[in-house]
Amino acid sequence: MSESNAGTNGAKMTRAVQDRIGRELRAMYEELLNQPLPENLIAPLRAPTRLLAPLERLESAISETRSSPPLSRPSTSTQPTTPLTGPLPEAKSA
Repeated sequence: MSESNAGTNGAKMTRAVQDRIGRELRAMYEELLNQPLPENLIAPLRAPTRLLAPLERLESAISETRSSPPLSRPSTSTQPTTPLTGPLPEAKSA
């Protein structure tokens, strides 16, 4: 950053002047900055947090599901499963 800034009219302000203005502005607004924010300004800031909580729980559940071993599915067939080793039986014609 340069030692001075030129405005649109060519006026220059030294870093020392900028610092002094900053200190004076902070002193002027110090009391205001230390006051709590009114509830009507805080409520909208809390809304996204309330909306994100269920999403975070869902993401956590998905993560846990992905890291756990896969579930074995019960067989729906009542016949014993045997590998096919020979040719398939031919379809009967009507």
